[in-house]
Amino acid sequence: MDYLSLPPLHLCFFISILFFVLGFSWYLNYESVLEDFMNQLKFFLMLAPIVLLLLLHCFSGSVPSLIPEPEKDSLH
Repeated sequence: MDYLSLPPLHLCFFISILFFVLGFSWYLNYESVLEDFMNQLKFFLMLAPIVLLLLLHCFSGSVPSLIPEPEKDSLH
């Protein structure tokens, strides 16, 4: 049952420091890549509704509507 015991505290501390240093170095290396990706994602999210509205407008003009529009001079 000795294999089920927790590893030594010094080993846990060393591994946590190692992961912290590796994670921080990875963050510094890829920060600019992630920032560029986020800028492109923001640009896509801003353009997507406009493109969808334009596509809807283009396709709705060629397909006859199922709901008739009211007459031009009607009072309702």
